[in-house]
Amino acid sequence: MGGGSPRGTVLVIDDSQIVRASLVRMLEDGGYRVHERSTPVGASAVIVRERVDVVVLDINMPVMSGARFAELLSANDRLKHVGLVLVTGDPDQLREVAGRVGADGALTKAEARTKLVGVVDELMKTRGGIKAKRIGLDLGSARIPIPVDGVLRIGRGGACDVLLDDADASREHAEIVGTGGAATIEDLDSSNGTLVNGEPVKGLRALEVDDVIQIGSSRITVFDASDRAPRDKPTLTFGKAVGD
Repeated sequence: MGGGSPRGTVLVIDDSQIVRASLVRMLEDGGYRVHERSTPVGASAVIVRERVDVVVLDINMPVMSGARFAELLSANDRLKHVGLVLVTGDPDQLREVAGRVGADGALTKAEARTKLVGVVDELMKTRGGIKAKRIGLDLGSARIPIPVDGVLRIGRGGACDVLLDDADASREHAEIVGTGGAATIEDLDSSNGTLVNGEPVKGLRALEVDDVIQIGSSRITVFDASDRAPRDKPTLTFGKAVGD
């Protein structure tokens, strides 16, 4: 990839290391930033964290098939802005699955050798402007946008960016990572856990507008911050920090 900014971010998912390496190399030569996985398991978190524009997905894989992941992707409101290109060696299966899941592109693996970059180029032109909204945290006493590219730590400790005066919060309780307009939250092995919409946070969880984060008795609502100016890394006190 040249010295300029990448043209977009692509995630390649294929269980064949040889095929995956070939697709990655072609896309990188085409000017894209590329991430790769051998299985769809955990790929949704990568899509959010790395601000993926297009997923290139093999249909036939063990553990979870590409067809099943494509169905989950198309049904996820948080990821509707992501383009999807299916690849497989079976043309009949390709047509059937592509029509069923509403894929944006479909190529046999033979076709992908010469056409993949062009298909992704076209997707970037038509879908490139569709991004997730910028979001922020409504703490009741204040509303702050989540940094465009940065981390917010929430807890009772003085090193956190959002300080909670809450006996049920750990010193470093949870972490929110902003990536462009999207964000994920992760519980930092806290004593009492982190909830989003009443559900425990396990691993990375994507956040969206109107989600309610609960840490102890503290409730934080996610709001649409598209009209707010970006901030690097705000420090906000929501109560008092505990002493060390």
